[in-house]
Amino acid sequence: MTLTDTIDESLAWRLRLTADALAAAATIDTLATGFTLAAVAGTVLAQVQPVDAPAAFALACVIVLGLFAKWMALRVRFDARVFAELVDAVHKSGFRTDHLDRALRGVGMLPDRKESRDWDTRCRGALRLMRILAWLTTAQGLLFVAVAGTIALH
Repeated sequence: MTLTDTIDESLAWRLRLTADALAAAATIDTLATGFTLAAVAGTVLAQVQPVDAPAAFALACVIVLGLFAKWMALRVRFDARVFAELVDAVHKSGFRTDHLDRALRGVGMLPDRKESRDWDTRCRGALRLMRILAWLTTAQGLLFVAVAGTIALH
């Protein structure tokens, strides 16, 4: 499929599945936000009841991972909305893929190197962002559990 092709019903289903999967990532975002806030609270409490340096460093890492996760969540949420809108646009006459690309280029959101991607590549790229969010949140969780265990043992 080239960028000037219209979106057919088969592709509309792939776009809808991608949009729904991306929307489900809101749960991962909520979990990442929880870990981040708990780490911030732990850092504040560490001012009252000092913890050892590795635990304090790990709490800081949980916070930093949380900030990266929040950025990924924003990207995933944006893509979810765009893919959902594309599905709706399928039923409107005259929609073509290059319309979206022109709009994205116009606001500086589409680099030149990504102009010629087909829709399956775009779907995989969006889902990749969701997987990055999941990995960041998993790392956050594992690190948070390790810190909590270390603090509890002292």
